[in-house]
Amino acid sequence: MDNIGHDILQSIVDELVNVHDGNSKELAPYAAVSRQWQYATEKRIFRRCTLRTYPGELEKFTEIYSRYPHRREALRELRLTINIPRNGNTKEEHQENQEKFFSDISTLFATFRDWETNEPDTSLRPLHLRVRCCLDTARDRRVHSEDFAPSIRPEDLDKLPCIRRITSVDIHHSRCYTIHPHTSGRLLRLMPRVESAAVYFWDPRIPTTGLGVKRRALRQAMADCILMIKDSHPGLKSLYVDRYGWRDPENHYFMPESLLENGVDTLCQAIRSLSSLPRLEELKLIDVLLSQDLFQDQSKEEASEGITANPWPALKCLEISTECVGADGSWYFTGTPEGDSDDSDFSHNFDEEDPANDPPFGRRGLYESPEFPWRSRPDPTTFNPLISGLAHMSIHMPKLELGFFKIRTDSYLSSSLTFQWVSEGNPFESLTDLSNDPEYIGNWQSRQWRITAEYGNDTWRPDDEVKEALEAWSGKGNIII
Repeated sequence: MDNIGHDILQSIVDELVNVHDGNSKELAPYAAVSRQWQYATEKRIFRRCTLRTYPGELEKFTEIYSRYPHRREALRELRLTINIPRNGNTKEEHQENQEKFFSDISTLFATFRDWETNEPDTSLRPLHLRVRCCLDTARDRRVHSEDFAPSIRPEDLDKLPCIRRITSVDIHHSRCYTIHPHTSGRLLRLMPRVESAAVYFWDPRIPTTGLGVKRRALRQAMADCILMIKDSHPGLKSLYVDRYGWRDPENHYFMPESLLENGVDTLCQAIRSLSSLPRLEELKLIDVLLSQDLFQDQSKEEASEGITANPWPALKCLEISTECVGADGSWYFTGTPEGDSDDSDFSHNFDEEDPANDPPFGRRGLYESPEFPWRSRPDPTTFNPLISGLAHMSIHMPKLELGFFKIRTDSYLSSSLTFQWVSEGNPFESLTDLSNDPEYIGNWQSRQWRITAEYGNDTWRPDDEVKEALEAWSGKGNIII
């Protein structure tokens, strides 16, 4: 058995992986054939690891992967779930969670540091790290704190080593236990070779007046995180930002609070600043509330320093999805409340004369209930500047190959408007099962826009001003609706 060539043996093992659908338990017996088979099989068995930090699990991980160098070299993806013990509803519980979070991160980073000792960068195998927090399922999960996102104090982070092997990181969501943005940015500073980053941040799900301050603080923290990434990772190639928690109001009478700071959207401003990185080729913004600060400089102080001619110099792929309201609290859609609510399935026997339904506690003040999804068509005063800004932004993307923008009209009905724009020779992304649609797979000889309406928006057409902005990027006549 040991006389089989390395490439042939690896091909055999790869086929066995396919036969057993990558099941590690079914592959394990092949490692007992010989030392050569052990190395070839474990190269696949230990390629991915899912680790949840129950007592003793981190130590077991360290022992298994540190025993043989080929195992840790085989590791390409680590999915880490940090098990926090408490709901965090009190300062004492929060402190216990903080200590557990820091202890687990510290143990893992110490293991990585030992693996990297005396190893040059060129010999380190790339590693993708996905990290999230989760409440111990053995504990009472009925009460969730909105106040205590897991975090690490700056003075404790200074005690952690830099990890050079990690080249891709995903700081994933876990509802209100999503890692605080400041900690996300500081952790990324300790991974200097990261080229691809995904960062989620928690936005409290019910936007009431009492939560407005906290929502703005978390958004500002995410802006700080983006700027940390920009400063510490000049070679970043891909960034994915996902706002998790808050969703667009189901009661379209509701007026969300503004998240701007002194009239400036610091998060969109930070994203625009980061986009000037010379190697950033891919940017995805999922459910991020937008403002004009993403498209152009709204700050007088920064404007006085001059506007960058090409703020998106290397971007090839841009994907944005957003809600039906903006960061300033304004709605992108409008409609006729009386016509929709009188004839609607969502009225729920609403009593106009009931004093309890007067603002601000009733019909016009509630976020979720009753459901009044009457805003079904774009509001020219807010929607048109949004699309025009998107189009003007594209002009400053000389290498753009594919752009994708989706804005939901209503979360309940999943209705939306989708904009796609592609450069010469690139196909559109198919939004349906019609994969043979020539409009999607066509080899375009010029830049193109495609606008797709789902439910209720099929009458929307760009006015002359928006059309001019779109054609400034694509050229005249290159808009498909």
